[in-house]
Formats: sequence, C-alpha cells, structure tokens
Amino acid sequence: MTCLGVDGLDHYGGSTARMLDGLWLAVSVNMTVTLDTAIVRTGTHSLKSVPLTGSGEGSRLSVGGPRTTLGVGFGVYFSSMPTTPNNMLVCYRDVDNTTQFSISVGTDGTIAAFRGELATFLGRSAVPVLTANAWHHFECKAVLNNTTGSIDIRINGVNVLSLSPIDTVTSALVEASQLVFQSQTGSGGSNGGTSFIDDIFWWNDAGSFNNTFIGDKRVRWVPPDADTGVTDWVRNTGANDFDAIKEAAPDDDATYIAASAINNISEFGLTDLPASVTAISAMCPFARMKKTDAGNANVQMSLLSAAAAGAGLDRPITTAYTYWRDVIEVDPNTGAPATPTAFNSMLLRIKRTA
Repeated sequence: MTCLGVDGLDHYGGSTARMLDGLWLAVSVNMTVTLDTAIVRTGTHSLKSVPLTGSGEGSRLSVGGPRTTLGVGFGVYFSSMPTTPNNMLVCYRDVDNTTQFSISVGTDGTIAAFRGELATFLGRSAVPVLTANAWHHFECKAVLNNTTGSIDIRINGVNVLSLSPIDTVTSALVEASQLVFQSQTGSGGSNGGTSFIDDIFWWNDAGSFNNTFIGDKRVRWVPPDADTGVTDWVRNTGANDFDAIKEAAPDDDATYIAASAINNISEFGLTDLPASVTAISAMCPFARMKKTDAGNANVQMSLLSAAAAGAGLDRPITTAYTYWRDVIEVDPNTGAPATPTAFNSMLLRIKRTA
C-alpha cells in the first residue's frame, strides 16, 4: 500500500475527543480546535483551528510508522490571512515528536519551508499562492535526508516550491512518523489567522499506486445501507443490522452488532457514491470497535468485489472503543483502481478471526 491513510473528519460526530480514539495523537494544545460544520470542503465537518495567546499546537496525526519519503495532501481555508509572519500549516515530526521541518504561511499568502520548527529558513514561494475565503488544495512530498533531502509543494496542482538537495532532518532520526496541522508560534491571537482543513490523505513512495503526488482529492464517508444474507454478527436492538452501525455520531453501547464466535461474518451493502465522483484513488474501510471480555478478539475488514475480497489487516481489538481502518487501493476483482460503478456494487465484510 502506498496511500497510507485518509480522514474526511465526518465520522466523529463533531467530537474532537473521539479523534483521539484512532490515529490522532493530540488535538488542541494552547489552541481552540473544533470540528466545524459551517465551512466544509466535503461532507459535514472540517477541522477548525483558532490560535490563542502564545505558542500552540493544533492537531497531531500518526502516519503509521517511520517514513523516509512522506507525502500529505489536504484542503485548507483561511477566513483571513495571518497578520504575523510564518504561521505553521504543517510540520513533519519524528517518532520522538521532534520537528524535522515545517511549512508556514506568510501574511501575504506565500508558502515557506524551514528546517526544524521555523528555525532554519529553506525557501519561499516566489509569489502568494493562498488567499482568504477560498478552499485551496495543498500537497507536499518530502524526502527525509541529511544531505539529499527534498521538499516539493503544490497548491491546486501547481508546483510552487521545490527545494533539493537539502537537509530536511533536525534530529538524529532520519524519518517522519507524525504530522502536525495548524500550529502557531509567537503572540498568536487573531493575528494567527483562523484556518480550516479537510480531506486529508498521506502516502509514501512504495508500491505501484499513489506513490507520488495524488492530486486534489475528496474524502467521502460512505456508510452501509443494506443487510445481506450473511449476518452472523448479532444486533442488540432495532430492525436492521446496518442501522446499528451506520451513524456518523457513534452511540457506542446504545446500538451495535456483536460477534461471539471465531469466524462470525457479516456483510453489508454500501451507499452509492454521488454521480459527480468519476475516479477512485483508494478505499478505506473502517470501524469503531471494542471487546467486552478477557482473551483475544481479532477482527478483519474486507471489501468484496464480485467474488474477490480485498482484505485488511487482522486487528487485535481492545476493551476501549477504537477506530480501526485499512486502505485498499485497487478493485479486488480486477487489480486496477476501482471505478465508481464497481464500488457501488461492493460489499463490506466484517469477520471475527480470533
């Protein structure tokens, strides 16, 4: 897999606390971070960050392990451009939470890169590339290296900054394990500029698909909308299994399905994609799960296309509600990127494996 993960921010029910039940490591350190419904790019929510006084950290995300090449893309919106210089848009950090390099937004809408946390200036876009009151698509590809590193940034598909060969590493660890979005330094306050992000995805350079700039993409939440004839998992209430698991705002123990035995399988039809969707870069089955007893409880999610299954990892479930997610980059039936028509016929399979 080369698309490592996606997040459209629509399945947390507006709760930043639920974000911490999955890949997000921290939300809002000396900043006001909320899941906003007023200014969104796709779906129902975006991640809004309002600076407070002093330095602060917005939202920190695990990319699933140390990466020497790491790309990230997302939509970004400023309600007004900052009036203090060098407001950090995204930072690459190592496993010890040390910033390797940071990307900032200037008061005029330019983009600049610094090694460390706004420490050593590396370069700036030749002209302003961001404006207020509009969604822009940001994508950065970085190679982490002490001498032959590189940073390439595209805004709305246009290259605006290319730096190489450069030192893109601050710590002794030549890797990036985390991304931090919408941070600030200095006095903060309204000068920092209120910002929103949406449609986040991240990738590396391995494999045959999504191994370089992916481009302007949307992340759409597609809930289950139908039961099938495969219904080993048992709902606790209601008339349909899919109704117990489709809510955007998780109700946890109120409605759910449960598997009491190994090899219990349930399969679900999925809501059709909007007609405006013409291509699919990756699919990301996910579920919020917990176990209720001691002993092993593993679950595997798959997407079924015709008779072929694109299987995710075998997940060891814990006693705390946690979001588990996989990335499937191709149609399991064809080995090529899925078409919207093929996706609309796929099924979600949930299997207890241990």
